[in-house]
Amino acid sequence: MNDICQAYESAILGEEKGEKTISLDEMTGIQALERKAPDLPISQGKIQGREFEYIRHGTQTLIASFDVAKGQVICSTVGNTRTEVDYLGLAEKS
Repeated sequence: MNDICQAYESAILGEEKGEKTISLDEMTGIQALERKAPDLPISQGKIQGREFEYIRHGTQTLIASFDVAKGQVICSTVGNTRTEVDYLGLAEKS
């Protein structure tokens, strides 16, 4: 935990000197889901109804770059693959 806090602190100090600290990360296997039926509207004395069944549309991969000092996402990509080319392409954009 201490190492992580030090990494964030050094990123902020580096930003003051004009240095950038960028973190790249990927999240694989994100399920693309769709509800089978629309939500039912709220009515007097009842809560909103929501269908529990869903339709699967496969999985997606999110790759994002993050400016550690500013706490902002620089750029991201969502796609069906996560190859070295995908990862390198995002790193070059960052």
